[in-house]
Amino acid sequence: MSVGGARASRRRRFYAHARHAPASEALSPSGGFAILLDGRAVRTPSGRPLVLPHEALAEAIAGEWEAQGEELDPRAMRLTGLANTAIDGVMGREAMIIEEILRFGASDTILHRAEAPAGLVEAEKAAWDPVLAWAEAALGARLRPVSGIRPAEQPADALARLREAVAGQDAFVLTACHTMTALLGSLLLALAHMHGAPIASP
Repeated sequence: MSVGGARASRRRRFYAHARHAPASEALSPSGGFAILLDGRAVRTPSGRPLVLPHEALAEAIAGEWEAQGEELDPRAMRLTGLANTAIDGVMGREAMIIEEILRFGASDTILHRAEAPAGLVEAEKAAWDPVLAWAEAALGARLRPVSGIRPAEQPADALARLREAVAGQDAFVLTACHTMTALLGSLLLALAHMHGAPIASP
């Protein structure tokens, strides 16, 4: 059975119970966890098996399906939508997605600081300087903040460290990173979140 992403139209609930289970070899020779609706495996909008690499993610997605009422509300199944995107839209296109993510590196939102008023300047410094310090300590990426919105050249070695942090991630991690980076306009905040670093907003 095929399911839509977050923008799909509503339809009546057609199953009694949802659960996750280890994926059969027929669904995924490499393993993983499937989502089962009354024992039948869920598929993505493109017809691929909805197989997740980690049990915790599969459990959370099964919980989204189990929590649905008489009508399915895709807006309440955000993890399902992201998983569909990872499988249908990112797998096989990882290199292109990595380049899209890295475009934010040199023009990251938290690198561009206000010049006034003083309260905003201090708020940005308090919220974002710790993230820059984390990026230098954890990733080896020493980036410098600039005033205003004009792009500023960042050290090539720092940008290389950001590439290393993104490259090699699987489609599911890249999907989450791409989504967060695009929403925030900040690769650094996305990476800090991925690594469990404390982040704040001014």
